[in-house]
Amino acid sequence: MDIKTSEFFKNMKSLPPPGSEEFKQLIDWEVEKCTGGVNINGVHISGWLYWHINHWWIRIDEVDQYGNDIRVKKLPELRDNEWIRAEHLENCKRERKGYIEIGARQGGKSEMEASYFGMNSVLFQNTQNVIVCGNDNDLSLLKDKVDYGLNNIWEGIKIPRLDKTWRSNQVRLGYKSPDGEDQIWSYIVIRNAQDGNNTEVAAGTTAKSFIMDE
Repeated sequence: MDIKTSEFFKNMKSLPPPGSEEFKQLIDWEVEKCTGGVNINGVHISGWLYWHINHWWIRIDEVDQYGNDIRVKKLPELRDNEWIRAEHLENCKRERKGYIEIGARQGGKSEMEASYFGMNSVLFQNTQNVIVCGNDNDLSLLKDKVDYGLNNIWEGIKIPRLDKTWRSNQVRLGYKSPDGEDQIWSYIVIRNAQDGNNTEVAAGTTAKSFIMDE
């Protein structure tokens, strides 16, 4: 579904110049929509769902004019998959409960996980965002999706990466101070459960967001 509303960042025809007061105001508005959601004609779009379809770029399959399958850069569409997930996430957040999903292949679960981690690490300072995967293949897949999403976030809300690679399976977001010291904003931590053999895989972490993948 494509919603034509000026409330959506992706529908804005032009943006104010960086550094201007209008640019700073737009940043504040977008952060507010991504954290608290937005109402469109009486329908509430949750914070994560707004973030996901307006700021989190992914690669999807399309067919070109010659019939070739290609991968293209796009913002996610508002499908039933995203809407249902957003509703459950909001209910779980309100009731302080966990969210469990058992899904089929090609349902967009990994894209949702990467997006959720991207949102929490970018919008919330001083957080650890932890994902536990069953094996190296799952780890590699999620690292790639997180990397792609973080690299393509709009400059107004983007937090730079202090680590260009996943050293010790983590990435720190933040800034360099004038004297060269790391000013850490947040962490994204990915741990390998080694197919269930590493039972202490999440030990030592204090998670703002926590996902276990298979």
